[in-house]
Amino acid sequence: MIQSNFENAYFSNVIFQNCDFSNSNFSKAGFNKIEFINCKLTGCELIEADIINTYITESNFSYVNFSESNFRDVKIENTNLQSSSMNEITWRNMDFMECNLNRTQWFRTKLKGIDFSTCEFNGITVNIADLHGAIVNEFQALELAKLLGLQIK
Repeated sequence: MIQSNFENAYFSNVIFQNCDFSNSNFSKAGFNKIEFINCKLTGCELIEADIINTYITESNFSYVNFSESNFRDVKIENTNLQSSSMNEITWRNMDFMECNLNRTQWFRTKLKGIDFSTCEFNGITVNIADLHGAIVNEFQALELAKLLGLQIK
């Protein structure tokens, strides 16, 4: 289903396993009670999508544009989200476990309460104020200190 158009589609009670949706358009789509298992969504558009009660594992979501999407009760684990755009997303109860979040963008997304401590989190782009309350490990804190202009010896 590479380069398919699912704009405004609605998916409910579906398990996507071993699927390749690379470069597809899911803008303004709705996802409720969905599982993505070992799926590839590289380069997909999920702009203004509603992602609710969703579980994503062992998948490749690199270069995905999630801008202005709504996440509620979402768990993402062992998934590559490298270079994805998480701009202006809203969320409630979002959990990341052992994900690659390197070079992700988080403009105008409040990260308070999100636990990134088990994830790769290098080279992100974020507004300093939006980092307030994010949960990170000591290595991530050192990386984030660079955003403040700190020089660590």
